[in-house]
Amino acid sequence: MLFLLSACAGAPPIPPPLEPRVWPAAGEPHGVILALHSFGDHAAAFNLAAPALAEAGYSVYAFDQAGFGTRNLNDRWAGEARLVDDAAGLARQLAERYPDRPLYLLGESLGGAVAMLMAARHPDLPVDGLILAAPAVREGIRLRYGGRDTSVPAVGIRRLNGHLGGHGDYRFFEDGPHLLLQGRHWSRVTDAILDWLPPARLPE
Repeated sequence: MLFLLSACAGAPPIPPPLEPRVWPAAGEPHGVILALHSFGDHAAAFNLAAPALAEAGYSVYAFDQAGFGTRNLNDRWAGEARLVDDAAGLARQLAERYPDRPLYLLGESLGGAVAMLMAARHPDLPVDGLILAAPAVREGIRLRYGGRDTSVPAVGIRRLNGHLGGHGDYRFFEDGPHLLLQGRHWSRVTDAILDWLPPARLPE
C-alpha cells in the first residue's frame, strides 16, 4: 500500500536579515572562522566549540541560517541559493573587515554542504580553508545524537576525501555522533581543528 501526499509550496518568503553571533578572540585574532550550523539547528550549535576556538585566537562568527532559529520561515525550506548567498555575503563582509587575516569556513552537516557550495560558486572570495564536520554529501540527514552515524554514510565521506586528493586532511572519530561539535567528542574535534589550522602568523 502507498499513501503519497504532496504540496506546491511556491517561493519561500524572504527571511529576516541575518544577525551574526560573535565569539571574539582575545586581542588580535590569528584568523576568522565563519561557522555554519546543521539542518534544524541555529547559531547556538557552536556554544561549545566557538569559545575554545576564540580562546585559541580565532574570532568565530555564526548566524541562524535562513529557515532556522530566529529566521524560521514557518517551517518552509529557504532554498539552496538563499543559504549559499547568505553565507557568501557574510564571508565577503568578514574578508573586508579582516583583510590581513585568513578566513575559514566551518560547516557541520548541512553547514558543510553550504560551505562547499559557497566555495565552488564564489571562487572570488578569499577563503583560506574549509573545515567540514560530517558534511551533508547526500540527502537524508535526520539523526541529531546517537551512537554510530549512519545518516551520512562512510562511503560518501570516503569518496569526498578521495576527490580532494592531496588537498585535504581526514580525521575519523570512532563512535562519534553525527553532530561532532555538539556530542561528547566536541573537545577532541575542536583540538583536531586547531591542530589542522596553520601556525598563527600575525602581521608585524
